[in-house]
Amino acid sequence: MNCMGGSKRLRTHAPSSGCDSIIPACRSVQQFRKLNRIDEGTYGVVYRASDIETGEVVALKQLKLSAVKSDDGFPSSSLREISLLLEIQHPNVVRCREVVVGNTLQHIFMVMEYVEHELRVLLAKHSFATAEMKCLLVQMLRGVGHLHQRWILHRDLKTSNILLDKKGVLKICDFGLARHFGE
Repeated sequence: MNCMGGSKRLRTHAPSSGCDSIIPACRSVQQFRKLNRIDEGTYGVVYRASDIETGEVVALKQLKLSAVKSDDGFPSSSLREISLLLEIQHPNVVRCREVVVGNTLQHIFMVMEYVEHELRVLLAKHSFATAEMKCLLVQMLRGVGHLHQRWILHRDLKTSNILLDKKGVLKICDFGLARHFGE
């Protein structure tokens, strides 16, 4: 079992004291040290953080549970983003590693791989050569192709939702508006 009920990719640990043993506990956000704030959107705040155990740098996305009113208590857009990102494994799609909790159930964080650059910012500062643009386009099409093979539409592709790591690998991110569109 795990925090989100079924995905084997989500890391879980033994329940903390005082919790029902049927529901396993997620790791605590206290096991990460926030380094700086990266960005804030309607549905969440993203921080650069390091895992205290391993020292690995990750992106922590704190979900704004109050941003969307939901009858179920948990925004469907956040649940959809978590489930889709845990399902997708592709070099050109940002990877969600796990979900961790804060002091209360109102503090839920997605732990994702950290990617250094936003394409929007790079385009404002840098003029890409034709070969570089072709390489980026091929990577983006591979990522989108992978999504479409799995019947997933991103629905919010824009330069601020496309990241680029220091090795030049493009990653599609922000799946808050993504949807399955068939079988």
